[in-house]
Amino acid sequence: MRQIKTVGGNVMGSAYSRAALRNQIHGLIFNQGLPSIFMTINPADIHSRVALYFAGVNLDLDTIIPEIIPSTYERAQIIASHPVATARFFNVLISSILKCMVEKGVLGPIKAYFGTVENQGRGSLHLHILMWLDHDLTPSQLKELVQNEEFRKGLLNYLEDIVKQDLSNFDISGTNVQDQQMGASSNDHHSTDQISNDMLVMASNKILKAVQSFEKQKLNMDATANAEEKSRRLVLRCYNTLASQQELSGVQVASYLMGWPDHYTTHEFVNLFIIGIENYLQTMLLEAQLKHQRQETGNIYHFMR
Repeated sequence: MRQIKTVGGNVMGSAYSRAALRNQIHGLIFNQGLPSIFMTINPADIHSRVALYFAGVNLDLDTIIPEIIPSTYERAQIIASHPVATARFFNVLISSILKCMVEKGVLGPIKAYFGTVENQGRGSLHLHILMWLDHDLTPSQLKELVQNEEFRKGLLNYLEDIVKQDLSNFDISGTNVQDQQMGASSNDHHSTDQISNDMLVMASNKILKAVQSFEKQKLNMDATANAEEKSRRLVLRCYNTLASQQELSGVQVASYLMGWPDHYTTHEFVNLFIIGIENYLQTMLLEAQLKHQRQETGNIYHFMR
């Protein structure tokens, strides 16, 4: 499984790739401290003129005439039929927001951010992003400063300035308190069943079947191939068998094929191969110990002479 995780860590959209991204987030937290803001950017592609323009609809983006805009159903049909255009719209929009708004200080000075791309039920993409404000306050220091009334007032003013809400055409008088209570009670679920063990067994069975299937094909492989190449092929085929069970939306696949990123960040990361480093250090340490022993043996020999 360790080898399969290593292979899958470089495949965008895989569970192992998401694990690799989490490791990068852990590294950024270790380097920059705890993040200050968590935000989700979820573009409404079916309501965007830019997405329709990318999908080939003849629109003048400088002069929008409501009469020529397709209906909601037509827009949804167009977006669903053009996954590449939808993925391009998402990449352009997210890149513009991060470059022109976040990095320019709309939320205040930012020293780092890290966002990951995910797909949702309707197939479109959204971004979960962590942001680090440019300050050096630790959680304990922030807890102390919040006790100060002036600092607390300034913090509340900052939060009210960057956090807005807009419920267009919403009339609170039309809400029914009883309906809200019924909705809350109907969404309160309690479950005592265990499913993790079953999932583990299913995953283990899939891996076992994949290994057994490809073990039978080993005899048909090129006899001149060395053991390393055989092992590489076996691991790759096992991963392909497991990855074939994963569901991906058309927009997500189009984004990967076009080479657009599955995450956005201000930092670059370098992988450290700990096992290789440990083996190298152990080899160097052993050589140093042997060299030291030979020197001591030589000194004793000269002393005896």
